[in-house]
Amino acid sequence: TAFDYASVAWEFEDGAVGTLVLSHAPFFRKGIAPELEFHGTKASLGIDRVSGNLTLAKPDEPVEIIDNKPDNGFGNRFEKYVFPSLRQAHAGEASSHPDLKDGWRVQLFTDAASRSARSGRWETVE
Repeated sequence: TAFDYASVAWEFEDGAVGTLVLSHAPFFRKGIAPELEFHGTKASLGIDRVSGNLTLAKPDEPVEIIDNKPDNGFGNRFEKYVFPSLRQAHAGEASSHPDLKDGWRVQLFTDAASRSARSGRWETVE
């Protein structure tokens, strides 16, 4: 394993299961690095990190591009996302950016994944 890579398996309360493969490596090549994909019994959803295309694939139907999210580059993420979101929250405005509660939930998930890696057991996200 490497410090910038993780493979996380999880199970939802309804019994659905998933595997999340993550890499924080700053360089990737198309076809080598995994894309972000969700697969279910009725469809699959994927985002291509190079083109930004969000695709929906259903059985016996052509793959459909349902949205495009262009790459904004690395840059200063606090300047791009955190500060604008905090300004909107402070002003009582809705934001399209994740907020502090979203960040807290991500941290709870990360902590559970870390506990699971150490214990070798399933852990609950509180």
